[in-house]
Amino acid sequence: MKKIILPLMLVLPLVLSAEVPPKTDAVDERATGLESQLNKSLDASPEAAKVMLELTDLYSAEGRVFGLVRVGERFVNAQHILVYAGLSFSLLHERLFVSIQMLQKFFQILLHRILDLK
Repeated sequence: MKKIILPLMLVLPLVLSAEVPPKTDAVDERATGLESQLNKSLDASPEAAKVMLELTDLYSAEGRVFGLVRVGERFVNAQHILVYAGLSFSLLHERLFVSIQMLQKFFQILLHRILDLK
């Protein structure tokens, strides 16, 4: 009896620890392809935005919450950068416009004083 139990105790953990390769379905393959396509492009590019929207639709339809959150957060972060760049440009544009108006008023006053002095 001891002769049978000892080899079983040595072999059984090896048999039980052998992993079964995970099965990949069509959704996993599609998601992997889209993820690799996304990693090849810049997050703020229009191509990446299309891929991210497709990934969020896929993850949402399949109920894959973690993938949905990860890709959604990446999309929002990429778009925030564009929004902030646009806002900073508009603020610079506004400041430039105000500065030009101030200079124009200054030169008008200066011109009137010069003409009145002569």
